[in-house]
Amino acid sequence: MTPIDAMVGPVDLAPYVHDVLNMIVDDMQSGQLPARVDTFTALHGHVDANMYALMADVPFPAGEFGFLNAVDEAVGRALTRGEHYRILAMSASIDGLSSCRPSEADPTG
Repeated sequence: MTPIDAMVGPVDLAPYVHDVLNMIVDDMQSGQLPARVDTFTALHGHVDANMYALMADVPFPAGEFGFLNAVDEAVGRALTRGEHYRILAMSASIDGLSSCRPSEADPTG
């Protein structure tokens, strides 16, 4: 049993990877990161990429970085596969739909 298993039980990477990817996409949309970033290592050229894991509350006991590294590696694989482009496209699509809604001032709405 690893320390992380003893601390919180078996932990699923997916929610943490999802949260970190969404934070990365938010930073891309704000202009803090270029959309062409396609590896976890490349993130470090623009931001302290390890802060994403901290902001996502990725659990890790003192001195045990196995789970944290696994999240970072999974995020890196997702970036390499272009998952952030899919999230960016979905976000743009949703933004486009919201602009199609009738405004409250529109009497026909």
